[in-house]
Amino acid sequence: MSFKLQSLSEYDRFVAIDIGAYRVKVLICAVEGGSLRVYGRASTRQSKKNVIAGEIADLAAVSDTVRRTILKAAEGLESLPEEVVLSINSSALLYDSIGTNYIRNDAEDSITMEEIDRMIASTEGKSLDRVRSKAEERFDLGPNELRLVTTSLTSIALDGKKVSNPVGFTAKNVKLTLVNFFVPQSTFQALSLIVRDLSMKLVSVIPVPVALPKLIEERSEAFDANAFVDVGYSRVTVTLSDRSELLGAVVLDFGYSLLEESLRKEDSALSGFDIEDRLSHPEKYALEYQSYAKFHDLVSDGVRIALSEIAKSVRIRNFFFSGGGNTELLRNTFSEKYDPTGSCNVASLPGLSEDSDPSYALCEAVAVCAKEFASLRKDPIARILRYVIYRYE
Repeated sequence: MSFKLQSLSEYDRFVAIDIGAYRVKVLICAVEGGSLRVYGRASTRQSKKNVIAGEIADLAAVSDTVRRTILKAAEGLESLPEEVVLSINSSALLYDSIGTNYIRNDAEDSITMEEIDRMIASTEGKSLDRVRSKAEERFDLGPNELRLVTTSLTSIALDGKKVSNPVGFTAKNVKLTLVNFFVPQSTFQALSLIVRDLSMKLVSVIPVPVALPKLIEERSEAFDANAFVDVGYSRVTVTLSDRSELLGAVVLDFGYSLLEESLRKEDSALSGFDIEDRLSHPEKYALEYQSYAKFHDLVSDGVRIALSEIAKSVRIRNFFFSGGGNTELLRNTFSEKYDPTGSCNVASLPGLSEDSDPSYALCEAVAVCAKEFASLRKDPIARILRYVIYRYE
């Protein structure tokens, strides 16, 4: 199951897709001169019957929504790319952080890419065994019902010295730290069938915790301790990174659909349009409804608990919020509750450019990942420099 470079697709154009429980978002992208360019974007409302509890419930309906969104995004373009990269966020998303010490036979020989591949492959079986027990206990998933979708190489040390690119160095002891992400096989298969129905080619599926940090990778904040809080319709995903290393993630089984339900109960006369306006502009209605305060408290408490599960000793410098439930009122309330002294920076996750639509943050993050895929054949070492090794099977 180890990473094999020859199985990568070679492409310069691709479609990035975020299949959310509330909306489907699509970007039509190209890599030109080493830079990422977006040629089209579109968003389509998802029927509540299509996705239930955050999981795809009607495969044909979701596939149709994705198709219509792609066509909308591609209006005015002469042709569509064949390659597709998808985000994935499941309540059953599991990760395992694992470290390994590799003692080399000859400390004077230069380290090669093939050697790094062998080191990583040696951890896969042990990592899968450790995750299986969690899957059986928490989600009643059997041993053959998990799929490894991404391996993130978060740290490399040669004889105790950290490096970003080990190839060409000499060392006796090589220490690697990796985070392996697993999802239910059924979830991955559903996404694969959607892409197949579109007559397109699936490059990879990217877990939300791997994708979001990509949007600040070139910024100075990348080396701070950062928390990424994606407030989706069905789930809140909390990811923690420190010094550009991914430490872990927790998926909370609630999203801003809870706020929607609370508003309906608090005022049964509200129409669908009224609800959408109150979800998008809570600052206009916060004094009228108690639902906002309850939901914001729930998010703040959930994020605090999630971060303590990942790492108790990390002092967070930046909180980056994203997702459809990311509003200024939520961020302000979170900042007052979580960090009353104002020592942390709480902001929306920055996009690809200053005029980026914040609601496309996850889709843009997936596009950045796809850009890296496109460069791998031309520059194989990029996967080490970027601290990420993706799965292609």
